[in-house]
Amino acid sequence: MRKLPLSFFGKRDLSDLTTTIMADCTTLEQSFSHWIPEFFGSMISTVIIAVCLFIFDWRMALAALWVLPVSLAIVAFSGKVQNYFTRRQTEAKLAVADGIQEALETMRDLKSNNAEEKYLKGLDKKIDLQEKRMIASELGGALFVVPAGMILKLGIGTVALDLTVNSGGSLAAMVGALGFLTDAPIPYSCGDLITGRNTVEYYLVDTDGDGDYTDADAYDMYDWYVLTSPLTFSAANFFASIVQDTGIATVIGERSGGGTCSVFTLVLPDGTTANISGSRTVLQSPVYEGGVVVGAELVESGIAPDIALERQYFYNDASLVDAIQKGADQ
Repeated sequence: MRKLPLSFFGKRDLSDLTTTIMADCTTLEQSFSHWIPEFFGSMISTVIIAVCLFIFDWRMALAALWVLPVSLAIVAFSGKVQNYFTRRQTEAKLAVADGIQEALETMRDLKSNNAEEKYLKGLDKKIDLQEKRMIASELGGALFVVPAGMILKLGIGTVALDLTVNSGGSLAAMVGALGFLTDAPIPYSCGDLITGRNTVEYYLVDTDGDGDYTDADAYDMYDWYVLTSPLTFSAANFFASIVQDTGIATVIGERSGGGTCSVFTLVLPDGTTANISGSRTVLQSPVYEGGVVVGAELVESGIAPDIALERQYFYNDASLVDAIQKGADQ
């Protein structure tokens, strides 16, 4: 700006210049702090994942990555349309800024000539036009960006989680993992075998860590399957119980190993350590009466799979796919 001649500023409206400079500064700040780092991060991670997939199985890589060029082509071909809507929105925005600036500078004259009401009506029309063009701009971009995003999610239709050798661990980690499968509240049903008291708690998971527990973080567009075996124990067994009970995923494989009672660790004065099962256990399919849990199924003995598959076929891709297809046809 320091190199521009004074004639440039004489030909330009002050509100036009101010609005343009402020908008450009905001756009640059957002671009360099948010969009550009995320763009390069996404590109680098996508390339690394693509290379790993091709090394592992080129057919699976093609099945997962064919959506990338299609989505990029849709966004690229929509550039002219988006530029058209953006240009119209910018023109309306500048007209509003110019009208507001003019009103501030001439308000005394407008009032003295009783033209204030007429001028404000004209300004309201400019504001309404900007709102309409802003909505049109958002819709114009969404017509291409949203389908491109939906196509990206078609790359992987079915995902199988392997819990066959997962012997359990943190319940908090289990609930966090369930957040990748669903956005719905996750039920945590448990009961006391001594007192007979049953309770159900519900958890929401902020999977992307943005502090918003109500946005769509989960990858619920996929068909989820959970592969279990007798080694699927404790928290992993509870994971299988929840997905089966809520319909989040289909359990495939062999009956899980169970083990859902809480564990207490005792340390005796001589240093001897003992782990014993407590009376508190997790439940499945709670039954309600008047908002009170009056019954439920114990999952201490494991979860029966929805689709049976013998362990020798767990890592046979053809057998696994065939079992999933047969289960889907039932």
